[in-house]
Amino acid sequence: MNQINRVYKIPYHTAFVVNPTAGNGRARRIWFKIESLLEKRGQHYRVYFTRKTGEGTDLAALAVSDEAELTVAGYA
Repeated sequence: MNQINRVYKIPYHTAFVVNPTAGNGRARRIWFKIESLLEKRGQHYRVYFTRKTGEGTDLAALAVSDEAELTVAGYA
């Protein structure tokens, strides 16, 4: 199967909320792959790592107060 690689520049001040322990550490491993791609493409971003249960919502609000226009969160 052919794979098409597209490079997009995210035109927003972007924040990522990552729970590094989610999925037995899978989220952390995935984050490092994403971070590598962002760095290679010169993308500006900010990452917030959760440290306790329920903190993701607070960190997303903090990202907005830090002028993030796009906040990305997920689970593994």
